[in-house]
Amino acid sequence: MRTPEQRRANIADCLRRRKIRLKKIHLCQDCGNRPPFEDKTLCVACLESRRKLGREYRAHEKELDIASKKAY
Repeated sequence: MRTPEQRRANIADCLRRRKIRLKKIHLCQDCGNRPPFEDKTLCVACLESRRKLGREYRAHEKELDIASKKAY
């Protein structure tokens, strides 16, 4: 049986090898279905979803920051 650390290391190694393999065959490193956008490693759809996720995360951080300032 493997320890949780060994399992995590094995998963990380597998994901690293997958990204390298997808980059070599010129596919999106996230979905693996479409070619990447110009000078990028992700396709347009994955770039857009990550951009949207980033905006939601930053908005959530701002809400938390405002709430913590009100507590003082």
